Amino acid sequence: MKIEIPAAIAAERQRQIAAEGWTPEHDDAHDNGELLAAARMYFQISTGGTLVFRQMTVRRKTVPLGWPWDPSWWKPKTPARNLERAGALCMAEIDRLARRQRPTSAVEETLGQIVAAYNGLSA
Repeated sequence: MKIEIPAAIAAERQRQIAAEGWTPEHDDAHDNGELLAAARMYFQISTGGTLVFRQMTVRRKTVPLGWPWDPSWWKPKTPARNLERAGALCMAEIDRLARRQRPTSAVEETLGQIVAAYNGLSA
């Protein structure tokens, strides 16, 4: 499946690498579906999907149930910005799976949905 990635999603992926240090080696450590789970949560919050939230008692922050990382990393913004993040996380997961020579079709399907939603916001 060939997906035309909007420039803003590709730029977010590059920002994640350059500014956050999310290198291929870092991404490879997330082999329990974390990248895709986070992408889907940002996608859902941007498109009106249903997320179940939980209140973190220690940090007093509300995060989606199943958020794969520390609550401080849940940073929803505008719908467009959230879709950029979701798309970039999918790109990272596709690259991670490709390095392991695993199928990427399920992640590509999610990325296609994210790109369609993003393009719909831009139209």
